[in-house]
Amino acid sequence: MSNRETYMGVIVAMLIATTIGSFSVFVVGTVAKLIMNDLGLSYSVMGASISVQRVASTLSAPYIGYMIDCIGPFRVLTVAAVFSILSLFITPLSKELWAFLLTRIMAGAVFPAYWPSCTKIASLSIPKNRLGLAIAIFESGSIVGVVLTYILIPYTESWGQPFIVLATVSLLLLPIMVLLLPKNVGDGYRYCRRGRSAVDVAIKHGGLLRNTILVFFAFLLALQPWAFYTSWLSTFLVEKLRVELEDIWIPMTIFLLIGMVFGMLSSAVSDRMGGLKGRKTVLVSTLAITSISLLMLAIVEQSVYTWTFLAISIISHRAFLPLAWTIISDTTPEAFTGTVSGVNALAGQIAMMIAPVIIAYTREVLGTFDSSVALLSLFTAASIPLYLQLKPIKVNTCYQ
Repeated sequence: MSNRETYMGVIVAMLIATTIGSFSVFVVGTVAKLIMNDLGLSYSVMGASISVQRVASTLSAPYIGYMIDCIGPFRVLTVAAVFSILSLFITPLSKELWAFLLTRIMAGAVFPAYWPSCTKIASLSIPKNRLGLAIAIFESGSIVGVVLTYILIPYTESWGQPFIVLATVSLLLLPIMVLLLPKNVGDGYRYCRRGRSAVDVAIKHGGLLRNTILVFFAFLLALQPWAFYTSWLSTFLVEKLRVELEDIWIPMTIFLLIGMVFGMLSSAVSDRMGGLKGRKTVLVSTLAITSISLLMLAIVEQSVYTWTFLAISIISHRAFLPLAWTIISDTTPEAFTGTVSGVNALAGQIAMMIAPVIIAYTREVLGTFDSSVALLSLFTAASIPLYLQLKPIKVNTCYQ
C-alpha cells in the first residue's frame, strides 16, 4: 500500500470517529424545541440540560488527554465510540428529565476523546506539509454530525427518532473506523519516565506551560460561537425570522457544508504558506471575520441580512476550527500533543457548557437572543491576541 493510501485510510478513520462523536452530543441542540415541548422544559432548564453533557466532558477531558499519551489514541478512541453509540441508543428511552440527563452525561464523558486522539494520530502519522489539511478533514466530522441532524428534521415525528437513526449509522461506521485506525501509533513516543515523569517536565518547563495556558483560554473564547450554533441557533432563527423549524434545515446544511470546504481550504492555504506565521495569519483572519459578522447578526433585523451574516459567521468560524488543533502540533512536542490537546478539549467543553446557559438566561431575562450573540462576538475577538502569542516549544522528555 502506498503512503498516500495509508494517509487517506487514517484520515477517513479519523473523520468517522469525529462524526460519531458529533452525533452523540450535537443532535440535542437541533431538536431542543421538540424536547422542551415533550418534557415540558423551560429555556433555562433546557439550557442546563444541554450543558450537563459538557460538565461531564469538562471533568473527563484532562484525564482523557493524559490517557491518550499513556496508552495510545487507538484504545481511547475505540472505547469512546462504543459509549457514544450506546448513549444514542438509550436516549430515546428517557421519559423523565433525570434519565435524559444521565444519557447526556454518558455522551459527554467520552466526547473529549475524539479530537485530541485524532490530533495525536495525525501529528505522528501525517507528514507536516499535509498536517493542516488532514486535521481539517477529520475536524469536519463535527460538520457532518450537525448536517445530518438538520437533514433529519423534515422526517422527524418525535425527538427520539434522530437519535435512533444516528445510533444505527454510527454502529455501521464503527467497524470501518477500527479497521482503518493505526493501532500502534504513539507507542514509540510514550513518555520516558527516568527519574522524573513527563508531566513534571511539562509543568516545570515554563514555555510549554505558558503555551498550554494560552491554548486553553484562546480556545475557550474562540469556541463560543460554535457552542451557539450547536445549541440555540435553530431556536434563534425560529424566533427572529418567524419561521418553522422545518424551514431552516436547507440553508443551515448549505452554510455548514460550505464552511467545511472553507475549513479544508484555509488549512491547505496555511500548509502552503508554511510555518507558524502562516498558520497564525489565516487563523487570525478567520476569527476576525467571525467576530464582525456575529456583531452584525445581532444588530440587523431584516431577514436577508440575518441569513447573510449568519452564513459568513458560520463559514469563517468553520475555516478557523481546524487551525485551532493544527497549531497545537505546530507548537507542542510530539510526546505532549495528547496532553495539550486534552487541555484544548477541556477549554472547548467549558465553552460548550457555559455558552448555552448564558444564552438561555439572557433570552429568558431580555426576551431576545441578540445580546448574547453580540457577547459571543466580543469573546471571539478576545481570543485573537492569545493565539498570536503562541511559540514553538521543544522539550526533552527522557532523563537518565
